[in-house]
Amino acid sequence: MIEGHEIIGITEDSYITDAIFFMARNKIRRIAVYRNREIIGLFTIEEALYHILYNETENRLKEAKLKPVIKSRDSLAEIIKDMIYNKIDAVFIEKDGNTRIVTYRDVIREINWANAGDRVSKISRVALVVSPYARIRTAASIMVNNGVRHVPVYEGDLYGIISARDIVYRYPELDLNCDVNKVMIPEVYSVSSETPIGTVAQDIIRLNIGSAIVNKNQIVTLKDLIEYALRNLIKE
Repeated sequence: MIEGHEIIGITEDSYITDAIFFMARNKIRRIAVYRNREIIGLFTIEEALYHILYNETENRLKEAKLKPVIKSRDSLAEIIKDMIYNKIDAVFIEKDGNTRIVTYRDVIREINWANAGDRVSKISRVALVVSPYARIRTAASIMVNNGVRHVPVYEGDLYGIISARDIVYRYPELDLNCDVNKVMIPEVYSVSSETPIGTVAQDIIRLNIGSAIVNKNQIVTLKDLIEYALRNLIKE
C-alpha cells in the first residue's frame, strides 16, 4: 500500500515570497497552506511561477492561487483517478489516523513497470519549445499559459531543458529578461521513440527527474506515465 509523506505546511497569512523561499531552501515542489488547523489548498511550483511572472509575490498566501485539497482513498487506482480528474499532482490520504500527502512521484514508484513494453512514442507528444536565446520570461509564460512545467530548449537541435523549478528556486535573484541559456539544464534525459515505456519510467525514478525528451522535440511527463499505468498496468 502507498505510504505518502508527512505534510509540510505554512499559514495563509505568510507571504508568497516566504513560501517560495521555504520551497527553494528545502528543495520541495509544494507546500500545504493552513487556515488555523485546516488545509485550504496547496501552493506548488506552478502557482509560484504564476505569481513571479505577474509580479505578485508580495501578496499573502490567502490571496494566492492554490490547488484544491483532494482527499483520496488508499488505493493506487483511486489516487490516480483523483489526480487525473482534478488535474492535480498530489492528493491527501488517511494513513493510521494521520493525513499524508501522495504525489505523482510516489505513485510512479509504486507501479510495477516490468510489463510496460510499449514504445514510448505511444504516449509522447510534441513539446512546446523555446530557442536558447529566448527570454526566461517567455519560457515562464509558455509554462503558465499551457499548464506545463518543462520546456525543451530547441533550435534545430536539443540544447537543454528549462523547468518551472529552475526558475522558482532562483527567485528573486534571477532576471526574467535574461536568456534561457543562462538557467537551462544542458544535461537532458533523452531517448528514442523505440524505448520501452517501462525503461523510461524506471530511469525517471532513478534520476529523480520530471520528464523525458523523445527524439529531441517530443516529451513524456510523470502525468503521461500514470495515465498509461492506469489504462494498462493497474488492476482496480
